[in-house]
Amino acid sequence: MSKSHASLRAIAPEYRSRFEAARQKLLARGWKVTRTGYDHGLYYVEKGNKEIICSVWDVIERGEALP
Repeated sequence: MSKSHASLRAIAPEYRSRFEAARQKLLARGWKVTRTGYDHGLYYVEKGNKEIICSVWDVIERGEALP
């Protein structure tokens, strides 16, 4: 288990599934999740040589924040 997934257990259970759902959407779009900021609700993702920071809530609720 990666360090980021280990910290996922520390957040409230009702948010765990949301974070994982957002992670799966990112992976399905071809993004690699490089870091996770659970305390701020952020994912750091990269594709090719491009790295961006996106809000978990934008990915889940609106499917936004990704090119």
